Amino acid sequence: MKTLAFTTLLMLAALSRADTVINVDSTVLRPGVQRFGIGLAQHNYYDSNQMMKELLFRNPGFEGLLYQSVVRLGQGGTAGSAIEDEAFTQWPSGFWAGASYEIIWSSGNTKGRSGTVTNSLAPNRANPPNDPSGSAQGTTYFFADSDAAHVPLEGDYMILRKTEVGGTGGGAAFASWSVSAGGGGTVTSETADLPPGTAGQQCARLDAATSGQQAGVTGQFDTLTGFIRLNGQFRLAFKAKGVGGANRAFITVRRGSLTSYLSQTVQLTSEWADYSLPFSVGEDVSTSGTISVGLSATNQSAVLIDDVSLRQTDSSATNPTEFRDDVVSTLEGLRPGILRYVNWQQVGDSLANALSPLFGRKRTGYSVYATSENNMMPGLHEYLVLCEHLGSNPWYSVPVPFSPQEAADLMEYLGGSTGTPMGALRATRGHPVPWTTVFSRIHLEFGNENWNNSAYRGAAITQPVPCGHCASEVFSAIKASPHYNAAQVQCILGGQNGNAGLNSALHNASPQHDVFTLAPYMAYRVDNFATNEDLFGPLFAEPEWWSFNPSATSGLMRYTHDFLQGSSRPVPLSVYEVNLHTTTGAISQGALDSFTPSVGAAIAVADHMLVMLKELNSREQVFFSLAGHSYSIGDGRTARLWGSVLDMGKTNRKRPHYHAMQMLNDVLAGDLVATQHSGDDPTWNQPLMNRVSFTSAHHLQSFAFQNGTQRGLVVFNLHRTNALDVRFTGPNAPAGSLTLRRLTSANITDNNETAEVVAPTSQTLTSFDPAQPLSLPPYSMTVLEWTPPARQAWRYQHFGTVAGTSNAADDADPDGDGLSNLLEYALGTLPTQTSSTPWVTTTTNGYLSLSIAKNASASGITWSAESSDDLLTWHPEQTVTLIDNGTTFSVRDSVPMNTTTRRFIRLRVTTSP
Repeated sequence: MKTLAFTTLLMLAALSRADTVINVDSTVLRPGVQRFGIGLAQHNYYDSNQMMKELLFRNPGFEGLLYQSVVRLGQGGTAGSAIEDEAFTQWPSGFWAGASYEIIWSSGNTKGRSGTVTNSLAPNRANPPNDPSGSAQGTTYFFADSDAAHVPLEGDYMILRKTEVGGTGGGAAFASWSVSAGGGGTVTSETADLPPGTAGQQCARLDAATSGQQAGVTGQFDTLTGFIRLNGQFRLAFKAKGVGGANRAFITVRRGSLTSYLSQTVQLTSEWADYSLPFSVGEDVSTSGTISVGLSATNQSAVLIDDVSLRQTDSSATNPTEFRDDVVSTLEGLRPGILRYVNWQQVGDSLANALSPLFGRKRTGYSVYATSENNMMPGLHEYLVLCEHLGSNPWYSVPVPFSPQEAADLMEYLGGSTGTPMGALRATRGHPVPWTTVFSRIHLEFGNENWNNSAYRGAAITQPVPCGHCASEVFSAIKASPHYNAAQVQCILGGQNGNAGLNSALHNASPQHDVFTLAPYMAYRVDNFATNEDLFGPLFAEPEWWSFNPSATSGLMRYTHDFLQGSSRPVPLSVYEVNLHTTTGAISQGALDSFTPSVGAAIAVADHMLVMLKELNSREQVFFSLAGHSYSIGDGRTARLWGSVLDMGKTNRKRPHYHAMQMLNDVLAGDLVATQHSGDDPTWNQPLMNRVSFTSAHHLQSFAFQNGTQRGLVVFNLHRTNALDVRFTGPNAPAGSLTLRRLTSANITDNNETAEVVAPTSQTLTSFDPAQPLSLPPYSMTVLEWTPPARQAWRYQHFGTVAGTSNAADDADPDGDGLSNLLEYALGTLPTQTSSTPWVTTTTNGYLSLSIAKNASASGITWSAESSDDLLTWHPEQTVTLIDNGTTFSVRDSVPMNTTTRRFIRLRVTTSP
């Protein structure tokens, strides 16, 4: 009994220390995978999103405002008016006077009705802007035309379009600039006297021609704690003309209260001229403070100013884009397969404005919560040049206000020859070659989050049937273009990850989209945060929770995938954005600061993306986003979201999320092949917490890739406290010389917010044995990359091991046919089955000859021959090689047969060094 008890204890101990065996198969699950993408998000002037070489990017051409909004109509429409369905707008009465209108969807017969808005009335409500003569329901719009046969109906969608130039409102030349005027001096918009050849419609007039007057404008950027480092040679350039008094302008560039980098009075001529002021700066990494660029009329002058440019002049010659060197190098390190371009001003843009040169481009707005927009966004041309440089496919969110004609023009711009109007415009912008010859795939999405009526009200068609119909109208125009290629251009329709009913209705309402897309953000609501287990237990269960539970309330990705594939028109499911989204719940500020930017969060998102690729065939996925320091939740708390970098060009610190995406993109190529786990394969049961519950969540997740001769394997250990051991088997098991990279840290909440704490480690292993345990640290992501020697694959095929020992040793002859394993490999014969003599010996012209067929797939082998007359002493120098190529080895003796009674030739096969 004692012996039995002791044996039982030993067995239990062995089970507690059991390894997980990962069989890396050759079965292809997802052929032709691609690298994951990244979202550019929104360029701005204050944090890590300052991306452009043109540092004064907000309104450098002193241009006006384009405002395009989508509104849903309510009850009370007449032959000559319509009323919005809700009173959310911040538009005062008269805001839309003079605008054009077009009804783009109707449940009745008003679709296509268009004309001019003569006036608009703010809602009659308590809070401003309000108008007692307006409707309590919403904004009222009065039309110049009257059409009793086409009265706007409740639920109709209408687009409003207007351009503002001049004046003192949103269209003023000095919008986005700080104005300084005093003593009777003025800053106004000039629309008549413009620089020759300008792409714009107006410039700024600074009038301080009388003693005591002041007139100037100041542009600012890097206005927070400092995200850009000025270090090098710079140039402030502008167009100017003196129109009164001394004709002098005073120019300054400075950071905060530091000594000015540039301070110069410029004598202007009475004709338009270009001015260029060079200066050099060498800022320390710790330098911070708002950078201000001031232009003013001085010495009793009146001047016109236009097209102000502040750029570094010693930028890298290898960067052909309009994005800063540090931004481009950051993206080059990430190697995104997709670059998604959407921002919160671009969704109100027009195609003509999106393609305008910078100094002729207007600011664009759409929101019902605003009356102007002070930020400029990168143009479509600049974005595509960046995609081309990076080798990334573009994902462009087509603004909802785009007309079908604009959609057709977009396709002509992308694919038309220079003999077409839009192709000629593309050539004028510097790219005569069609973009359709550059990219393997062009993703065109209808709007951005049409469901999101709170954030994007004014650029969203929230109801699924109208949205589906309007999207199909745009997609139909795209597909009707002679420049459309179904294998290349992908039309995308987006849904909401928490609204199964909307997604199904939207898909069914749209007959033209090729892909349906969602944003399965993680850790959306966090109420339990007392311990790391409270935070990371649910988070680490989320990848399986999203992709395995076919439920409308959990596992929505699986639910939507199954619905799409079971519908009458199946389409793939992609991911337009993914990251953490911890913006609701009771989580404290301290927990937020350690949770969202942590190495644990980065590992969870990376695993989530790979699970969706493997289980849902979601090949096209975009991490959100490249930059973005923090997000204000709105109650005084902030979340360290959404950026994967902290800055680009100052400290160049990257969040763990960047490192995780970079590691994934290094192996995402070729085919995703199957892995199976056996042995320990530990799991945990996640109780309901932070909206997540899941039974038997796996601590270990594995994903394998084969790309030609290259192999890659990603293994996650999602255990929060324990290291776990794994071993590998299978025809694609890692072995021999390989690179092992790992992302983890001492603590699951470690991050890089204030110092470089989390970084991938890398090591080269020259003799990795898959049969030996590999220890995976807790909360870690391990990536193995290798090129398997052909002999290892051959050994595994015939002996079930890659090790050259026992029956699998090179000199072993397990089938006893006189051919060693190495020779069997070189010849392509079976090492476990007796083989007949594979060579042919002949006598040619009196010489003994030997010829043999090689195994064409056997690499690392050197062939040679030796001759003898006594089988004791062998002479390699007495043989002459006749043929030695990839398929044949032929050799003859150099001693004639008639000079001796016996001659022998033997074949020698050796491994190459």
